[in-house]
Parts: sequence; C-alpha cells; structure tokens
Amino acid sequence: MTIASLTAIPIEIIELVFSFVPPDAAVRFFGLCRRVRAILQTSHFARLCLRRAMIRTSAVSSGITKEPDSLDRMWFLWPKLFQDAFATLRHSDSTEVRWRNKSLYGSIPISISSSTKLTYLSLSGNTLSGSIPVELGGLTTLTTLYLSGNSFTGCIPTSFGNLVHLKYLSLRQNRLTGNVPKEFGSLTCLKELYLDCNNLSGAIPSELGKLKYLEVLYVLGGNQFEQVLEGVVDNVTPAGYLLQKQGFLNFHSNEGVDSYCMMVKI
Repeated sequence: MTIASLTAIPIEIIELVFSFVPPDAAVRFFGLCRRVRAILQTSHFARLCLRRAMIRTSAVSSGITKEPDSLDRMWFLWPKLFQDAFATLRHSDSTEVRWRNKSLYGSIPISISSSTKLTYLSLSGNTLSGSIPVELGGLTTLTTLYLSGNSFTGCIPTSFGNLVHLKYLSLRQNRLTGNVPKEFGSLTCLKELYLDCNNLSGAIPSELGKLKYLEVLYVLGGNQFEQVLEGVVDNVTPAGYLLQKQGFLNFHSNEGVDSYCMMVKI
C-alpha cells in the first residue's frame, strides 16, 4: 500500500487500524501523510486509541494510585491531545496520586487539573522538569501537594493561593525562581511549608504571618531573599516564631542557612 492509496480508505477504517497501535507509537505516524495526521490528531482518535491500550494493560480508574503503570508514565510525555484524553479516561475519579520516587520524567500534564477530586498529589523525587502548571491551582480539594526533588523551573504559580484546603506543601529542592507569592496568605489551613533549596528571591511576604496553623516552615536555605517583611518576623506569628526558633535572627541575610538543603525530601 502506498501513501497515495490512503486517500481512498474511509476515515473509520484508518481510525480502527491505528487504534490498535500503542499510543506512544501512534503519535509517530502523525508525519505519515497529511490525511492520516488530520485523522490521528483528533480527540476522538486519542480516546479510541487510549481505551484499547487500557484494555490491553488491564488499566482501570482507581481512587488511589500508588504505582504508575506504563500509560501513567507516558502521560508526562505524550502530546497534549493524548494527555487530555488520558486524564479524562483514567484519572477523573482519582482522589490520591502517590508517585514519589517512581523515576518519572517529562513535565506535569496541564490536564491533571481535570482530576478535580484529588486531595493528595505527590510527585516528589522524580526527574520532572519545566514549569509548574498554573492549572494546579484549580485542584481546590487538595490537602497535600508534594513536588520536591525535581527540576522544576520558573515561578511559583500565584494560583496556588486558591488551594484553600491545603495543609502540606513542599516545593523544596527544585530550580524555582522569582518571589514567594503573597497569595500564600490565603492558605489559612497550611501546617507545613517547604520552599528551601531553590533560587527564590525578593522578600518573604508579610502575608505568611496570617498562617496561624503553621507548624513547620523552611524557606530561607538555598534561596536569595533580600529581606523578611514586617508581619512575618514578629514572634507572635507562627511564621516568625519558627524562623527565630531556627536561629534566623538576622533577617536581612541568608548566611549560614544552606545546611537546610540537606533535609530529607518530602
């Protein structure tokens, strides 16, 4: 069969044939010819192909997932069309994703934001890169978010201020830059916050002083903060107390805090 002869084959037949190809292989056929590419680059085909793949691997939707299978791993690498379809088919009912130290690589799919039932998300200790999607701020049922020990770059999304039920947040040991968002002041349920061992700068916002339930705070080590704004350093606030308890009496210097980068990853 020549490429030219593909123009005579009905769309339904082309979809059916290529749907038996594993999803990671199917995307390689996008360049076969213009007609095939137009057929394969549709949400209908992506869902068809992924459904067959899930049947072959006996993959089923589950509320709590502790071990990513081959399809979960490819989710971080597929084109957006397949990522979106997979999120709907596989993780729309997920409540907990516990994928710490699972040798994942790629970038966080934006479509993870469709998993609106998630309360626990851990991707720590992998080899993920790129920016942290602002869409994560739409997962408003989250109580735990661990993204530490990867290679994320860019700024911390201000949309994290929408995660009002969040109790535990760890972004430590990445390559994040920019400021600590003042929107963190809206995380009034937060108990533990780890931002150390990045390349954050600017000032630690006074809004952190509003976090009255804060029990653990690591933000200084490995970052380049210029100052801690008034409203945080007051030892009446949990944030101020925790900073002073760690011995950070000189709030205009990061000198001597790099040792905190040796903390165990969360």
